[in-house]
Amino acid sequence: MKEITIPYVKYVLGHKKEILLAGRERIKLLYEELNRSDFSVREVAYVKLLNEQSSTSICGKKSDRSDVLIRQKKIYQQQMQDLRSEMMYILDEEEAVNRIWICFSVLENPGKKYLEELYVYINLYRYVENQSGVSHRTFELRRSQAMKRLMSLYYSRLTNKEIIQGVQPSKS
Repeated sequence: MKEITIPYVKYVLGHKKEILLAGRERIKLLYEELNRSDFSVREVAYVKLLNEQSSTSICGKKSDRSDVLIRQKKIYQQQMQDLRSEMMYILDEEEAVNRIWICFSVLENPGKKYLEELYVYINLYRYVENQSGVSHRTFELRRSQAMKRLMSLYYSRLTNKEIIQGVQPSKS
């Protein structure tokens, strides 16, 4: 599970669509690059082999084609691993965004409403506090408790389905 911070949660609440859309676009580009990388690495290796073959016949030296193919295979494997790692990072972020929103969706008012006004609708703190009709201390306490509850649910062992169903995390 991706580690999150309160500033990250605030960002996710206000930018869910943009984060998910950017992640999907990046995954699409990575898939395309995966397909291109395979072809490009092979092409470079074959060009190198052809060049070595022509220079071998001229100079009379023996070329070790297996070394070229082994290097090509290692380069290709490293590229694939790098691309897969980046895809996993993006998928982990998407999973974190979805879990944050699931946790947010089950919060109770007024704390949920305060978080929504502040971070989803991106209203000014003072405006939301004034609209709440409660004291600064009460407003801050409820806002803070809602954020702590969201974080607690996020890090709980509950599945997303259990969070939606209202299962309470066990104290351990």
